Amino acid sequence: MSKASGRMERRRPRYRKRREARLCRRIRNHIKELFVFVAHPEVPPDNNAAERSLRTVVVSRKVSGGTRSAAGTDTKMALASSSAPGGHRA
Repeated sequence: MSKASGRMERRRPRYRKRREARLCRRIRNHIKELFVFVAHPEVPPDNNAAERSLRTVVVSRKVSGGTRSAAGTDTKMALASSSAPGGHRA
C-alpha cells in the first residue's frame, strides 16, 4: 500500500463523520418543519403536487430550448402561473 492510498483511507471516515454531523445539525435545526404533516393531517408528507405542477413548464422549457430574453422568461412564467390548475401558482 502506498502512502497516497493510505492517506485516502484515513480521510474517508473523517469525511463521513462530517457529513453525518452536518445531517444531524440540519435535522436538529429543521425538526419542526420536517414533521408538520404529523401534527396537521391535511398537509401531505411529500411534495408530489408541487413537482407535478411544475412539470409542464419544465418540459416546455426543455423542448423549446428556453427563451431568448429575461422579458420572455418573465412573460412565460406569468402565463404559466396564471393558467395553473386549481388556482395554485407555480
